[in-house]
Amino acid sequence: MKKNNKSIFKTNQGFTLIELMTVMAIIGILASAIMISLSVQKKRATVNKVLTEMSGIMENIYLCKSDDGTVNAPGATGGNDICSINGNYGKWPKIDGDGFSYPTGINFSTSTWYYSAIPSDHTMETVCCNSTSGKCGKVSGGCGVNTIIK
Repeated sequence: MKKNNKSIFKTNQGFTLIELMTVMAIIGILASAIMISLSVQKKRATVNKVLTEMSGIMENIYLCKSDDGTVNAPGATGGNDICSINGNYGKWPKIDGDGFSYPTGINFSTSTWYYSAIPSDHTMETVCCNSTSGKCGKVSGGCGVNTIIK
């Protein structure tokens, strides 16, 4: 008598539906964690870029004031000449492409001045630069992020 041994030695090739769905769920969770991390890093990079650009013009503002020039307002998005004497003092950084704008009412007529960049996306940090006035909260005589404008 001969037995049919085919069913005893049958090997499963492939994965079950549950195994495939489990792997896909794990991959989805990892992908979403990576996307969130990249989003946060992109916002930090944008804030650091604006901070660097705004820090870079502080010397030009000091030079303009020491040469008895008037510091021009940046306008809403920048691009204006920094100093009224001539364009050699540079231009205000254009920050609208980075999702920031300059607030109105920036006044450079006194020795205690400040300027700031406000993000349109409220999850990003405000950038503020000032003379020795301490107008930007934690920062006095420089630029900083996530500051309280007094």
